[in-house]
Amino acid sequence: MTPCQFCLFAKEKYLFKTISLIFDGRSPVTIFADTAQEVPAERKIQMLRLFTDCLELSEPISDGWTVIGALVRSYNKENVPLSSNSVNWLLKTLSTDGMVAPGPKTIWHGL
Repeated sequence: MTPCQFCLFAKEKYLFKTISLIFDGRSPVTIFADTAQEVPAERKIQMLRLFTDCLELSEPISDGWTVIGALVRSYNKENVPLSSNSVNWLLKTLSTDGMVAPGPKTIWHGL
């Protein structure tokens, strides 16, 4: 079973809460983004397609921002044009969503 197949299985069976408890509260997509520094862009995008609806961007410490940070750290290792790397794909996909909700935490982080 490939990592993409496993994550699709976990998503279909609603196992994310159990998996995140095993990995100290980290979601599978966060773990993938952190450990897939050398993975080609098309494979990262394949995995990210499974999780775009699960990524939370409403708080500065949300999983979505962690994933974006990990992708930014590894984008120069993908050997694809800038327009087709994984971080640009993810940001284009999420561009219609609200990124950060105003609240005390977000204002504090902004200061």
